[in-house]
Amino acid sequence: MNTNQEFEDLFAKLANGSITKPELSRLLILLDTQNLDNDLIQKIKLELKQPTLLEDTERVKDIASKARNNIMARTSPTIKGKSRSIYRPAVWWAASLILVGGLAIQYFKTTNQNTPATTNQQATVQDIAPGGNNAVLTLSNGETIVLDSTQQQLVSQEGALKYDGGKNVLSLEDSVYNLTLATPRKCQYQVLLPDGTHVWLNAESKISYPSRFDDNNRTVSVEGEVYFEVAKRQGSKFIVQLGNGHQVEVLGTHFNINSYSDFPSIKTTLLEGSVKVVSTDKTTVTLKPNEQATQRKNRSTITVGTVNTDNIIAWKNNKFNFEGLRFEEIMSQIERWYDVKVEYQNEVPDIEFYGEIGRQNSLLYVLKVFENSGVKLQLKGNKLLVY
Repeated sequence: MNTNQEFEDLFAKLANGSITKPELSRLLILLDTQNLDNDLIQKIKLELKQPTLLEDTERVKDIASKARNNIMARTSPTIKGKSRSIYRPAVWWAASLILVGGLAIQYFKTTNQNTPATTNQQATVQDIAPGGNNAVLTLSNGETIVLDSTQQQLVSQEGALKYDGGKNVLSLEDSVYNLTLATPRKCQYQVLLPDGTHVWLNAESKISYPSRFDDNNRTVSVEGEVYFEVAKRQGSKFIVQLGNGHQVEVLGTHFNINSYSDFPSIKTTLLEGSVKVVSTDKTTVTLKPNEQATQRKNRSTITVGTVNTDNIIAWKNNKFNFEGLRFEEIMSQIERWYDVKVEYQNEVPDIEFYGEIGRQNSLLYVLKVFENSGVKLQLKGNKLLVY
């Protein structure tokens, strides 16, 4: 386990009151591995270590409030007409660590004093685990295979389908099969196509491809969000069909396509190489690295802009990145990854978020980010209510 992951795991224990004293000591040590100013690290350590805090709950609250205001002042510029909250990963961890520090200290205080448990039990909200590796493979004859959730990649080779560890999935005959790999909600998967192209599928996505490509043409079709690292093959185009006449043509490149059915636009983002985006009326635009083409599904026009590609492919690296996204777009990611239904009780909040948080965290853990910004959320079963 890397130090960042260990830090997050220990922090989660701190937040829910299950951390032990040795784990708290380890957490304090791991603070040095975070990307924070040294002065800030020392302040956090000092505040969590002060023995006087054990007897002074009000002082804990005062320190937490001042520390949070100090951190947010460093990171939150004012934007005219909007409230904008910035949550850079390490800074958010630090602010949250100070905010829940009082809870952890209070936990140790009551534990040491052997305080009896209260008889007024509050209703607990059932948490929802994050998604993971899973997918369903459908053959041209309609046969379906649920892939091994302990694996993360399907390898398509002539004559066979295997997991990347070598375990056989299916033996194919010499004839060409049409294959469809689909990820339900709460699922992601990878596939190595017959030509060596590496593909990542986000939740609720799909790719259809042949078990063997022609020498001069490689064509696949996708739905949802898919990231490609296309293998170069001289003289052989790689074509991604997006439905309704939209498609992307490449020779060898790295790019991301977002074409979820409930989004009004198709977004193609180029990281490396070159791609040609083709609209319904055959209008074409060639992208350069760090450019994104946006196509309205009911129009033929294509607009191009420069983007931060790290934000676009954060999902591929098992992270949420909220930079520049509308609140509805963020909630769509939450819906797909945790398989919940978001319901707005009032108007959609007009708030923008920045920063990243790992997708390996539970839903309630992720929701703390939004609650700290003033958005009220309530989880009822598989419904997420936004007030």
